[in-house]
Amino acid sequence: EMNPHFIFNSLNSINQFIASNNEMEANQYLTKFSTLMRGVMENSTNDFVQFSREIDLLRNYLELERSRFPDKFNFSIQIDDGLYADEQLFIPGMLIQPHIENAIWHGLRYMDEKGFLLLSFIPQGNTLKIVIEDNGIGIEASRKNKTSNQKKHHGRGIANTEERIAILNELYRQDISCKIEDKIAPDHGVKVILSVPLLKQMPA
Repeated sequence: EMNPHFIFNSLNSINQFIASNNEMEANQYLTKFSTLMRGVMENSTNDFVQFSREIDLLRNYLELERSRFPDKFNFSIQIDDGLYADEQLFIPGMLIQPHIENAIWHGLRYMDEKGFLLLSFIPQGNTLKIVIEDNGIGIEASRKNKTSNQKKHHGRGIANTEERIAILNELYRQDISCKIEDKIAPDHGVKVILSVPLLKQMPA
């Protein structure tokens, strides 16, 4: 699932580009947005997706969010070229995006200066270690910053991800895990570590 707020906010951004007669920005944003939505719908039909397609989806999402918050963050995706080029490599889809969304909306968005998000893919034998790391305000500070209205509305993104991991582990006998932690001072921000299997074919 994509957060409905992301969809509504994206449509609003397109509307703002149009209202300000910024046709080029509107066209570019709309193209990326439609590509992302198509990718999400295609990937949602499978529990495991081609690794390179998931990377393309994540990069598209990050570029869209950076377009909306140009003063709030930059990002980098670190990945081995051979890993990306392997068309027979599959990973669970839509496990990473909710954590990226959390990093932007609950950490980086509240920064006074421009923050940074690093997405790393580290192969370790038959396992892929995925690290989502930001230098935002952190989990505890984000909780304190929530308004009373925000506290009444609990997002389902991370909860859905946790449920999905449990289901995938049970159905396909995998050992997918996720660890979320605040960085230790003097560093600040959040680090998420996902461990997923490196699969050369769709699991049965």
